[in-house]
Amino acid sequence: MTNYFYITDKNRDGAHEYYDFVLVSTSMSEAEMDDNQNSWQESFLYWQFGGIQEEDENGDIWSDYRVVSIYEFKPVPEEHVPVLDQYFGTFDLDEIIRDVMKEREEDREKT
Repeated sequence: MTNYFYITDKNRDGAHEYYDFVLVSTSMSEAEMDDNQNSWQESFLYWQFGGIQEEDENGDIWSDYRVVSIYEFKPVPEEHVPVLDQYFGTFDLDEIIRDVMKEREEDREKT
């Protein structure tokens, strides 16, 4: 079964905060998303910001000189997906996770 979620990510750069909105499809349920199944949040942030560093001592995730995070995610009823997809596009979160895991594994093998 395919589920849809509207993800809001947050990017803090100095005194400024920016938010992005992304529609994703996934085989994960809302409960699995809540539990950060497959480390989807880290994979999504890695994909969205072109790489991330591991959490620092404060629990923040960094991308270059920006603190990035998942601000929230909301389930999207299937009947609303066509309209949102028309304006934002839909990204396959399961594919994002696979691609990011593969890329990070390849990076580890190089070192």
